[in-house]
Amino acid sequence: MDRLEVRVSIAKLLFSLIVVIVPLSIVGLILTGRSEESLDNAIGTDLKTMAQLYSDDVSQFMLDRVNEVMAMATDPAVVQAVSKPGAPAMLANNASQLLRQRRDLDPRLLRVVATDANGAVVAATHKPAVASYAQNELWQAAFNKGQGVIKIGDILFDELTKSYFVTIGVPVSDPASNASIGVLAAAVNISGLLSRFQQSQIANGARATLVSDSGAIVSGPNADVFARVESEEF
Repeated sequence: MDRLEVRVSIAKLLFSLIVVIVPLSIVGLILTGRSEESLDNAIGTDLKTMAQLYSDDVSQFMLDRVNEVMAMATDPAVVQAVSKPGAPAMLANNASQLLRQRRDLDPRLLRVVATDANGAVVAATHKPAVASYAQNELWQAAFNKGQGVIKIGDILFDELTKSYFVTIGVPVSDPASNASIGVLAAAVNISGLLSRFQQSQIANGARATLVSDSGAIVSGPNADVFARVESEEF
């Protein structure tokens, strides 16, 4: 059979390949870049959503505890004990009974103490270590010279219950004048809240770390609450 031969110039062949392949390669690079950017955006959105969920949980937990302490501070039995201290025995009065009932209903309440305008204890869930909190910094900040503000103390560790806690101080107000006549302070167990951030992974290799407004790690995988290590991410 006659042989069929096709002869093409090498220069023309290379030129044709360049004309076809180079644009395709450029398009491929653009599509790959856009795909990676889209993937990064999707991952970033997922991480932001998880961070927001954890943040909302922390905020809601603390808000609920503050509202709980505020509810006790406005109870008539507590207001009466603060405004008229020295009536029945401190641990036997109606205010102390009320505080113990609230503590029994919510185990996160470790201890609750009500004091008058001078810092003297007028009701409590337990026998307090001191009779007056007038020199206590949290008490002074919450009483605020009679102006009254809500204060949350630093994280501490309770040896008795082996738990981390913060003290929430709420002013007790006079119903008539609305002036602060005392302070209700509650030690709140936050170990369960901190444990959420101590997992090595939460999803797809991600991890969550709780940090303070100064960037110090409050809780995270293998993190010491009291070490105050700076967060690299922050």
